[in-house]
Amino acid sequence: MKKIKNYTTSVSANRSMAEIEGILLDFGATDFLKQAVDKQYVSLAFGIKRGDRTIPFKINANIPRVAVALHHLDASMRTRKNKTPADFMEQAYRVAWRVIKDYVHSQLSLVEAGIMCLEESMAGNLVIDGKSQKTLSEALVEGRLDRLIPEIKETK
Repeated sequence: MKKIKNYTTSVSANRSMAEIEGILLDFGATDFLKQAVDKQYVSLAFGIKRGDRTIPFKINANIPRVAVALHHLDASMRTRKNKTPADFMEQAYRVAWRVIKDYVHSQLSLVEAGIMCLEESMAGNLVIDGKSQKTLSEALVEGRLDRLIPEIKETK
């Protein structure tokens, strides 16, 4: 199994969140909203002004999935040191937000460099349903956009 970026980080999630907000502010983000569950941030929503409109985005941390990935990584590296599920969840919380910090900076750097426009680089995080706050990625995963995706047919 490949290593996960920042998988050993000791940087707190709160520090990573503050750094993410700083990066987003540098790139013109506004209207921040953090969602927390059980005293942990699970998502960050924000808007970025483009012309006369503000485009809404949301990034989900998916901490339980990160914990599973860290558990698999730990098992593959045979470094298990009597870690409990709570240990993996605590590490996953730090790792998720650290990786998201790098992701946000990379995606917005693509925009600044002219490689992509904002909508291209952050498309998966675009909020497409204002009421439910669902992102394009969530809608794709749920199969709600299947009719928009062409089927690739084998050619002989």
